[in-house]
Amino acid sequence: MLNLITFYPILMKILLVIIISLIIYNFKALARPFKSVKRNTWFILLLIFLLGFGLRTWYVPHTHYVYNDEYLHINIAQNILYSGEMCRCLMGSNTECSSCDLRQWPGGYHTLLSYMFMFFGDSEGVAFNLNAVLASLSIMFVFLVTYMMFKNQTYALLGSFMFTFIPVHLKFSGTNALNISSVFFVLLVMLFLEIFLAKRRYAVFLLLLATLLYAVNIRVENILLIPVLLLYAWLRLGKGIKELFKIKYIIAGLVFAAMLVPLAQLWNHSRNVIRPDGWIDSFAIKLGHLKNYFIPNLMFFRNYSYNSIFFPLLVILGAFQIYSKDKKRFYYYLSFFLLFFLMFTTFQKGDFLGFPDSIRYSLILYVPLLFFSVCGIDFVFEKFRMDKKLVIVLIIILYLATLLPTNGFVLAKRGSHYEEYKFILEVQDKIPKDVYIITDNPPMIIASTHRKSIRSEQFIRYRKILEPENNFVLYKGLLGGWLTKEEHENFEAGLREDYDFDLLVQYNGYVFYNLTLK
Repeated sequence: MLNLITFYPILMKILLVIIISLIIYNFKALARPFKSVKRNTWFILLLIFLLGFGLRTWYVPHTHYVYNDEYLHINIAQNILYSGEMCRCLMGSNTECSSCDLRQWPGGYHTLLSYMFMFFGDSEGVAFNLNAVLASLSIMFVFLVTYMMFKNQTYALLGSFMFTFIPVHLKFSGTNALNISSVFFVLLVMLFLEIFLAKRRYAVFLLLLATLLYAVNIRVENILLIPVLLLYAWLRLGKGIKELFKIKYIIAGLVFAAMLVPLAQLWNHSRNVIRPDGWIDSFAIKLGHLKNYFIPNLMFFRNYSYNSIFFPLLVILGAFQIYSKDKKRFYYYLSFFLLFFLMFTTFQKGDFLGFPDSIRYSLILYVPLLFFSVCGIDFVFEKFRMDKKLVIVLIIILYLATLLPTNGFVLAKRGSHYEEYKFILEVQDKIPKDVYIITDNPPMIIASTHRKSIRSEQFIRYRKILEPENNFVLYKGLLGGWLTKEEHENFEAGLREDYDFDLLVQYNGYVFYNLTLK
């Protein structure tokens, strides 16, 4: 019997404790490679971090952009906090859920968010700000990884600066989507791998495995990192790869594999029961998506409305540069990009520009592309014998100037999704507080207003039990339509037989009705 609802939060909490403990234990080993970094460099990095944090906290809109997923993430984190269950609420409130079901996501992000709720309250603002903070901290880790790559402080600063302004990263830093936390943990994995390969310290290896496991339990596709990291370790270690076959490394690897079993169970449950878009298509259909979306998705990165047109130029130059200087890293970053690019392109909604929220799939791809772009800067420094400070200024000006056309994308909200969200927030005070709001998507109501909500089929099932003590409000909206139009009409017709509908408030097809028994 599938028991992930109670097991997953416990697993994630244990993993977080292990990661934090290993970071503290390995702190000297983790800090040692950066002892030669100058104070002025740290100060400039701090300024870049503060700039990135300011943009992500106050400039980028904090709003839901990815369909209804973000409401579910908040609601799942609330359920983990108050009941220890990793599920979507179908009937209840933010603090007490009477009926819920398992969704397709592992519990890494939701467990982390539940801790933030515990300390700062379970509001939407906490969820939005968590992503803004993780996104800003990612700027710091880009610097550290880039420095491990080049041992060059200037390149590391330029890498972190460029990452600060990546439009897709900026935009989703203001949402509650999983991609920002995923990139954060992926960068941690890359950093710990570099330090392990440099120092061969077993405790760092354990930290690497624990962090990789957490990254995989934020987004399932991060499991593709395993072959990428193994390839890079094999290329870097050469004959030294035999060291990883010592008994202590084998035991750690077996424990890592065992900890993936719950994820495999969730994956199987998701495919058979939830059947999420992108994962259930046949191989032939996936090949069709690949054929249709391969070129458009590649062209996305040179689309000036979403990217700096200077950025892909640096990536191309960097690919040639790193191939000539360090083929091991070239294969590392290339395999990273290709595996994730090909996988997302085979999704049903894998067209980055075909569906607004599908753009988020491109976000992980900016990690290897960014490191290629830094190699492109190295190419520019080598080929153009100019004053380095002048070259740096020109690169910054060109990069920022070519980002100006992306401002509309970064600041845009998601059409009807935002309209409905804004409507619910604006009218919530007009809705009685002591009611159950009947809706097709209870987490949307619970997450954004903290009101009690119940899904239509749950209302039908528990109506006789709930009626004596509760009043009901019906919400008709556009978001989260799991019911067909005909099912909605039949459900409403059934309600009208027993209830009088009193209009509370409406706007553009969004309506709240107070229900009174006839």
